[in-house]
Amino acid sequence: MPEEQNEQREEQETRRPEENNEIPSGRRSRRYFTRRNTLLSTTVLALALILGVILTVVFYRYGVFDTYVRTQFVAKMENIGIVFDADVFRVTVNPLEVELKNATFSDKVTGEKLFFIRDAHLGLTVDNLYAWQLSRDIKFNTTDINGAEVWVRFDENGNSNFSNLKLVEDEAGQRVNFKYDSIKFALKDSVIHFGDVSRKISADANNIQFFLEPESYEVAGEQKRYKIDFTSTDSTFTYDDRVLEDVDIRALGIADRTGAEITELKIETPIGVSSLSGTLADWAAPKYNLSIESSVDLTQTSNIFPLGASLRGVGNFKGTVSGEGEHYKIDGTIDSQALTAEGIYLKAVNVAATVEGTNSNYEANGKAVAELLTFEDFRVDFLRLSGNVRGSGTDFKWVGELQAAAAKSKSLTLGGLFLSDAVAELKDKELVASAGNGRAQKFSVAAAEFETLYANDLRFSRKDGVTNLSAPSARAAALKTKDYKLHGLTGRNLKVYDAGPTTKVDLDNLAATSASIKGNNVRNLRANSFALTDLPDYTDLKLAGVRAEQVLGGGATISGVETPLLEIHDTKPETVIYSDNVRVARVDTGAAWIA
Repeated sequence: MPEEQNEQREEQETRRPEENNEIPSGRRSRRYFTRRNTLLSTTVLALALILGVILTVVFYRYGVFDTYVRTQFVAKMENIGIVFDADVFRVTVNPLEVELKNATFSDKVTGEKLFFIRDAHLGLTVDNLYAWQLSRDIKFNTTDINGAEVWVRFDENGNSNFSNLKLVEDEAGQRVNFKYDSIKFALKDSVIHFGDVSRKISADANNIQFFLEPESYEVAGEQKRYKIDFTSTDSTFTYDDRVLEDVDIRALGIADRTGAEITELKIETPIGVSSLSGTLADWAAPKYNLSIESSVDLTQTSNIFPLGASLRGVGNFKGTVSGEGEHYKIDGTIDSQALTAEGIYLKAVNVAATVEGTNSNYEANGKAVAELLTFEDFRVDFLRLSGNVRGSGTDFKWVGELQAAAAKSKSLTLGGLFLSDAVAELKDKELVASAGNGRAQKFSVAAAEFETLYANDLRFSRKDGVTNLSAPSARAAALKTKDYKLHGLTGRNLKVYDAGPTTKVDLDNLAATSASIKGNNVRNLRANSFALTDLPDYTDLKLAGVRAEQVLGGGATISGVETPLLEIHDTKPETVIYSDNVRVARVDTGAAWIA
């Protein structure tokens, strides 16, 4: 019996583990990792890796990757609304990038070419490249483009040629998502064509060099700020078929998703140079605030562009320009040694003003000083203006005050001129002005001179070489010529007409406290009308309905003098005084009297 038991025990020990139901489950699991199983698993994994490498090489060698990425890229462009085509679309593994040659991007709806790329290299990163998933995120980390050409056009309704594009957002679960969150961008040897039919503007920006790079790669995607470096040379700008060539642009700054800080923006053209710096906010509805220094050759500007005015001279501006869209505000100073516009000449002009406007409509408040202003044959010396100007194009309306040391034409002169509550308007080359109050220390017509002339509700106009000035009332300290002088002068309905060789001054209800005519002294002179006519060869003065309280002369005193007409004809050789039907109330010679 003991021997049989020993045999049974040995037989149980030699059984296979799975035939023995009493063996614990833990021991059964651990036996799976035998030497044989481990060797088998390692062999399968190695074969899989080798097969993966072989497939990778084969797919890359025979363009399977190229086809896959290109198909997804074309589909993405089509969703946006762009038809993409390229002579070369190649994906390289080391480095991982897409290479493009002679690639065109056209509007899917119209077929119009939007941009063309001669040569480009796009550096890629694929998130979770070795993960087992159907969706892939492909990030464009670097973009290096040589020889791009871009067309930007706006039609007569303001619609862009890019208006048919739809910038669709990537959705989770798509096979491929292209990401442009953080890029280093380089654009070289490129051209941008711009056209705006409604504004008659077109431009070609040539030889473009544009570099965009994150200021810091460590910052999160949406918080990144990008350094901007842009240059364009030998560019052209066209307005209404007038071409401006040799335009150079240089720009440096920092930009993010909210706007840009412009360190330098310099524009050099044959008509002037402008340097700007400042901020640009809100890309969707841009708002700008820029400091600017500019020097513009207005002669060249007028020759090239149809500004509606013939401009001559060089203007310098320093100040700030801000605005949004077509609305702008300018605050600064303009100075020039000499300016000419539409027959108006300004010498040593300086303007300090704030200007606000929309397109060609503007409103300005400020002060202007000029050493000299001429308008046709009308001249103003040491002009000083202050007030408000509103206008559109070359037409304007000014409200404010005016001071001038002198204002004169060929035969008319105003000295020490001051106008308050003044309004001036230039429209269709006609200048019309008015003033609530006007004062001139001197107002002379040929040889006749008014001293300290005052006028209320003054009206002034100038067109085609003809000047008209009027006022409902006027007064002067004196009216002087070489042969006569009137003091304490007042009158109504002052009218001054000046046209070429002829100047006329008319005044109703004239009154003078005293007068001196050819050595005769007159007290309390009155006249229904005063008419002065000046021509190159002579000057005529006519007083109608003349009355004088007293005339002293030749040792006699004449009282109550009346005459329907008193004429004074003055030529260079002589002066003739003529009076018709003189009546007197009394003559007193001291020895005798006649009444």
